[in-house]
Amino acid sequence: SLPAVDELTPETFPRYEALRRPMLLLFLDLRGHDRNRADGHVGGASGGLFNQDLVDEVKAVQRDESFADRVAFAYVDGVAQADRMKALGLFGGTAALPAAAMNTKEQGVVAPFPAALPLDRRALREFL
Repeated sequence: SLPAVDELTPETFPRYEALRRPMLLLFLDLRGHDRNRADGHVGGASGGLFNQDLVDEVKAVQRDESFADRVAFAYVDGVAQADRMKALGLFGGTAALPAAAMNTKEQGVVAPFPAALPLDRRALREFL
């Protein structure tokens, strides 16, 4: 099974795919993140914001019962996955990190989180 909010990687993607749910993807600059840490802490920062704080905001939304069984939540290496960001309507590249978007699984539907809004639990809940 998946943690509430995990990194979307080639290894975890099949498990997310099997859920058959739209995914809220949080794109982060993970260059300062040590993936080998046993405690699961998401290191580094994106746009001057600590990555762990941003993941904690997404976790708070994930715990909301109205989303828990309808939406999957993950964070993504926005530096390595810049092409995926473009496909989801996020065109600012690494300079625009952190960023978020819904991968709706519907052909042609693009749902980027508005860059002008803060990436906090209140704005994310309204977006969903």
